[in-house]
Amino acid sequence: MQYTEAVEEYQKIKDKLGKVPFRKDLPVRVANTITRKYPNWFDFLKEQGDLEKSPLNRKMSRYISDEQLILEIRQVYAEIGYPPHRHDYKRTTTAINHFGTWRNFLKEAGIKATYLGSSQFSKEEVLYRVKQYVEKHGSFPVTDQFVLTGVSVDTALRFFGSLENLARALNCHAHRKSKSSDKETQILKSAKVLKRAGYSITRNTVADFSGLDVAQVSSVVSHYKVEHQLDHLTFVEYMELHGFKAKSLRQPKRKAS
Repeated sequence: MQYTEAVEEYQKIKDKLGKVPFRKDLPVRVANTITRKYPNWFDFLKEQGDLEKSPLNRKMSRYISDEQLILEIRQVYAEIGYPPHRHDYKRTTTAINHFGTWRNFLKEAGIKATYLGSSQFSKEEVLYRVKQYVEKHGSFPVTDQFVLTGVSVDTALRFFGSLENLARALNCHAHRKSKSSDKETQILKSAKVLKRAGYSITRNTVADFSGLDVAQVSSVVSHYKVEHQLDHLTFVEYMELHGFKAKSLRQPKRKAS
């Protein structure tokens, strides 16, 4: 059945009943054809100019006020912490029917929600989700950790331009995975070799076996201190945090220059 044919059948049934029919009043074939184009029955009634005359619309309007809808969506907002999505609210269709659009509904409810184009995420949700990550993990997420926040890096960049700008908005520091991460890997691998060989783990021995100089080792320790917001961190403390105890054992022979 074509959609135009289904609309004709709908009009005949409406004339026969003398009122705007419910979906259940239509033959299954007609209802299914209309539903394929308009999954939401209210959208179909609106397209036909029958929404205001629909007994269903009048019944819902009679029992659910704008004030009740606004109160309910504010409660949802308070529970989840960010501007709700349509699927977060049980009366989405009713709310849109009352307020025209979902975004207008949030606006009328006094819920600040900043969107870009057709994005499903708001700027406020990005801030909320990343803030939750920072509070849980103690540091700003690097690029490959963003999946754990619930929003993508691309979404964050569209709103803030850079991760540094996003971090600044949250009053914290963004740490990208950089050469410092590679150097830390070298340091910890060298410490593991030294421990297995029974050598003492010092700044100098680690520098020797990792191929780094002492200044680079110190830089990695400093970077770790800032990233984890520590007031003080020595090399010995840094190694102990990674499971290496600083003990004075026999010293290894230094590599030949």
